[in-house]
Amino acid sequence: MSQYIAVTDEHGKRREYRMPDIGILTVAQWVELCKPNEADGHDGLIEDLHRFSGIPKKHIRKLPPGEADRLIHALVKLRTDAEARDAEVKGEDFSNPSTIEHDGITYTVPHDLEHGTCFGQWVDLDAALEGITTEAEAMADICAAMLIEQGKEYEGLSVNLERMQTLPARVAMGLTAFFLGRSERLRSVMLRSMNRLVTSRLHGQGLEAPTSTPSTASGTD
Repeated sequence: MSQYIAVTDEHGKRREYRMPDIGILTVAQWVELCKPNEADGHDGLIEDLHRFSGIPKKHIRKLPPGEADRLIHALVKLRTDAEARDAEVKGEDFSNPSTIEHDGITYTVPHDLEHGTCFGQWVDLDAALEGITTEAEAMADICAAMLIEQGKEYEGLSVNLERMQTLPARVAMGLTAFFLGRSERLRSVMLRSMNRLVTSRLHGQGLEAPTSTPSTASGTD
């Protein structure tokens, strides 16, 4: 259940803020949750609480200790539940429906990614994954590339990408695991993307990437 915290601002106005739970966590919020926090200690904690509750940092500092504890417990539970859901979907063989509905739009869920997609979807997805900085960011790209509005043809990844940011994270996690479990081609695309990400991080630290394994880019479903 989401936690609500009421704060009185400097103008005497009472505002209510919400710390989300796994039931309403969106893809965009999951990406934020997975981003490393550059601040340390209490500053890092306050930054995280601000990002996920929306409460201004100066007001977080002024919260009664009990209210702050309640907010912290909600953030810890959000992280724990989201990580548990992520681990759960990676360990199961999902049987997804043929369609899903999000924000009033019905999308077709392809069950055969080799024959139920077009070349442009893969080109756009591969290009989009080049810019990710965490594995969580790939979810929106994969869903945007693979979910096509029912009755329409693929019109480009950017058409769906913004919509997929508000897709419930628990749904996107299940879809992504489903797609990865059924497509060698998608696993190859993700492997290349993760290799680029690791190599980039190593170079940023002045290190060299280990010798790569033979490419599986030509693999098919």
